[in-house]
Amino acid sequence: YAATFKEAVQKYSTFTAEATYGNPSFSLVQGTTFLMFSLSFEDDVNTSLTISLKNNVGSGSETTLFTRSSVALDADHNASFVAAFPGGTITLSSAKLNVSDGGSLNLTKSLASVSLQGNRYYNVARAFLDLTYFTIQARDAATSITFNYSTIEYSTDNGSSWISAGSVPTVALAAGQSLKVRGSGTSYKNTATNTIFTSTASCYIYGDIMSLFSNPTTLGSEALRGAFKDMANIDMHPARPLLLSAQALGQNCYQQMFAGSSITRAPEFHNDEDDFAANIPSKACYQMFQGCTSLTAAPELPANGTIATEGYREMFSGCTAMVTPPTRLAVSPASGSDSNFREMFKGCTSLLLSPELPATEVKSRGCQSMFEGCTALTAAPDLPALTVANYAYNNMFLGCSAMTAGPSTLPATTMSNYCYASMFKNCSSLTAAPQIDAVTLAQYCFSEMFYECQALRTAQDAFSFSGDIPQQACNKMFYNCAALNKAPEMLSVTGTIGTSGCNEMYSGCGEMSIAPSSLNAAAVGTLGYKSMFYNCAKLIVSPAIAATSIGENGFQEMFRGCSRLQNPPASLPATTLGKTAYQLMFYDCSKLESIPSFPSTAVTWNGDSACYQMFQNCKAIKTLTEPLFSGTSTLRKGCFQDMFAHCTALVNIPDDLLPATTLAVDCYRGMFQDTGLTRAPFLLVETLSWNDCYRYMFYGCKKLSYIKCLAKNPSATYTTNFTGGGVPAGGTFVTNSVMTTTWPTGANGIPNGWTVEP
Repeated sequence: YAATFKEAVQKYSTFTAEATYGNPSFSLVQGTTFLMFSLSFEDDVNTSLTISLKNNVGSGSETTLFTRSSVALDADHNASFVAAFPGGTITLSSAKLNVSDGGSLNLTKSLASVSLQGNRYYNVARAFLDLTYFTIQARDAATSITFNYSTIEYSTDNGSSWISAGSVPTVALAAGQSLKVRGSGTSYKNTATNTIFTSTASCYIYGDIMSLFSNPTTLGSEALRGAFKDMANIDMHPARPLLLSAQALGQNCYQQMFAGSSITRAPEFHNDEDDFAANIPSKACYQMFQGCTSLTAAPELPANGTIATEGYREMFSGCTAMVTPPTRLAVSPASGSDSNFREMFKGCTSLLLSPELPATEVKSRGCQSMFEGCTALTAAPDLPALTVANYAYNNMFLGCSAMTAGPSTLPATTMSNYCYASMFKNCSSLTAAPQIDAVTLAQYCFSEMFYECQALRTAQDAFSFSGDIPQQACNKMFYNCAALNKAPEMLSVTGTIGTSGCNEMYSGCGEMSIAPSSLNAAAVGTLGYKSMFYNCAKLIVSPAIAATSIGENGFQEMFRGCSRLQNPPASLPATTLGKTAYQLMFYDCSKLESIPSFPSTAVTWNGDSACYQMFQNCKAIKTLTEPLFSGTSTLRKGCFQDMFAHCTALVNIPDDLLPATTLAVDCYRGMFQDTGLTRAPFLLVETLSWNDCYRYMFYGCKKLSYIKCLAKNPSATYTTNFTGGGVPAGGTFVTNSVMTTTWPTGANGIPNGWTVEP
């Protein structure tokens, strides 16, 4: 025997040597088994004790493994020592630890059956305590305890006599003195400031809380709601647990029980011998430890029953000192429940670990914001749920800035609204996205899922998404994931992209060099692909695009800022275009040398400014080869406004580039301003009827030398700053031979010094 593990190793180690014949080296293997005993006793046990460990008790072959006499207790009535067993494996079977003072004190505790191996140490912690009663103990100073419920009785002489708190509500305790408490009530709900008791100085609490109730196995609704809320001078005893041994719980029974209190340790959800397994009803543990800023570890929680609506909601939220959570959480939600684990650890900024979450079904808001703001958490648990309801994992790890590893897979195939929305948002250290097995999507299901995960480098090769992408389903999914290098394929999405379905999906992914090969959706709704690849500066090849119908802002800014993009889609086949459908689509794509082809059949314009600024600032485009929408005769307001503005290398365009016969307000406004054109496309419309249709059209085209414009009624109303300043003299301007008005000259019409030909 030894007082410490170090002493036991020094004194009682035995070794075997292992070597190979002819090899001068050898290894030593420790052959001793060490049992490290830590025992605690009631306050009235002060004598030295005899402690023995007996094996095979009751089997007819009982043996004594050791007996230790004269074991002294320390000031806190604890005993500790190490028993060393040289010689290899020892099997404990029906083993019991026996304690005696040689007189009336005879105590026994069972040990689990186990094979004890050499070169190992085992901790044996046992409490020989009478935990039948809820107990209050003064700590380092005298205190006055005042009870707030008349149904309580207390004893200062270890249960020999009892005093009614209804008659004498206040009792004085000296430093270190304790009292036992029992009661006959059914509820000790905190109303206003009525905690179970108040204390004038710091004190410990331990024992079985159920001694306060007339029914020792069952807690009614709100029975201990707020019972110790905001108490700044209580804590759990370091060696004696507070037991929450009720076997049946009522709604809200533990709600805010310790919220805002000063506890550094948690109570235990079990009775003296058996693990406690129970169903957790609605709000049973809601905010139970909320704001306990000194609590460092969570208790183990019932894991065999069901968790009802808000059963563990916000249970540890704001516990900023908590490092370790429970090991495992229950596998089953109660039928029809939701918010089971919602915000359970929200704001636990010291939390390093996460519990196992083995549930195969997560109800509505079941894990919403569960670990939000846990800035020290480095890894997520596995999430095997196959069924996920609305908001199931919404915001689950939001702001977990230290998290480097998420779950490997999210296996659910059918999504619900918001189920994974913002799940890893602002997890700035996350390096890889989990495998997502989703097939059928729902509104907002992946919205902002990896938003601002700036270290995220890899995602899966292909999504299994099929059919449609509903409203905001993938909105900003990988927004500003600056390290992501490849976007997954979505080849089976052949239906409709809903409103904002893929809006800004990869916006700001500056390292992404590989886009999906094809976007096969047949229809794109409002904002459907808006800014999808915005500022993906390393993207070279864009996806093929199949959509034949585009809603308002559907492709707006889709590739804006893709400064290395060289290969656009071969065609943009849409024949139905909503307002600003292609606005700014390739804006600032400074390496782009060509443009997609457009339909040769009639296009339905469902709004204005469809191609507004579509290729603006694409400074490498030199040549246009095909007419724009050759099957379309009537334009809409601003439909081609600034379409090629500032494309400074643009020189060659076909004469028949603009086949439309009916113009609209601003339809060609600024279309070729500041380009390198030497020859304008033919402007064949004879009757102008809309203001500013040619406004700024060739403004700043300093190489322009030929314009053919057959308008018979030109005026400044239609042509204000038509060519602007800087157009050189000596060009040719072809007009209609039959004029109804006179062409303006200068910036608004025929440039000064040009030859006019009818």
